[in-house]
Amino acid sequence: MKIGIEPVNDRMCILTRAKGDKADLIRFVLSPDGAVVPDLKHALPGRGAWVSAERKAVDEAAKKGAFARAFKTKLAPPEDLGASVDQLLLADLTGMMNMARKSGQFIDAISWARPGVGVASS
Repeated sequence: MKIGIEPVNDRMCILTRAKGDKADLIRFVLSPDGAVVPDLKHALPGRGAWVSAERKAVDEAAKKGAFARAFKTKLAPPEDLGASVDQLLLADLTGMMNMARKSGQFIDAISWARPGVGVASS
């Protein structure tokens, strides 16, 4: 008879308490100097705090003190934490698109369009 064991490392949003997968949550860690740092690659050492992957959720978690509760310490996350996460995600996406374009797996609209195609004649 098999005993059903729940997975140990369930990820839960520190704001909404909703369980989610790595793809649905953003991991944050506490740097050695006490700053809240987004860990988009899931590679930084230390205890992680997970927040739903939405700008509104990140901003609200910072405002309501959810990071201080999760890391069990007094801290003030930067006011522009949501904006910095957006910039990091955009840079990551741009890098992936450039790598795909270089390997021939990504075709943008400019390189796909041919002269005269889709142009209405008068």
